[in-house]
Amino acid sequence: MDRTVAQWRFKEDDEVLSADEKKLGHVVAFFPDMTNPTHLVVQGGFLFHRDYWVPVSAVTNYDGRRIYVDATKDEAASRGWDRRPVIQEASAPATMEGMVVDPVCGMPVNPSEAPAQSRYQDRIYYFCSRECKQMFDAQPERYAMTGQPMPSDAPEQAGEIR
Repeated sequence: MDRTVAQWRFKEDDEVLSADEKKLGHVVAFFPDMTNPTHLVVQGGFLFHRDYWVPVSAVTNYDGRRIYVDATKDEAASRGWDRRPVIQEASAPATMEGMVVDPVCGMPVNPSEAPAQSRYQDRIYYFCSRECKQMFDAQPERYAMTGQPMPSDAPEQAGEIR
């Protein structure tokens, strides 16, 4: 199936598998909602013993029952998916101003408070954790989003500040 998230219709109880095809758990909810999820709430499995928020951007394939993510079982444990995502409330539009997206896990990051950063192809990427930075540094071409059109007032890619 095409990797266009809008075409995928995830369901509660879909099985979530890692890149090395290890079971991570089952979808129990959608964040912030089912109609336009940014994250899948995953529970159970051998790796996760509580709810985890897996970014939809980490999904590489979906066959109608099984969701595959771009991290191995070991990598998934260090991506920061145990933290509830931050969303911008309509009543407080300034809360996300100046934020960038960690290109590995999809979490919002304040560049001035980021615990880690890397330079790749003359761009700076900010990370929510040192683990995400290590994963990026090991395979930057996998996570760098080049050539994607963005609004002119936005960074040229996720995780970048001009």
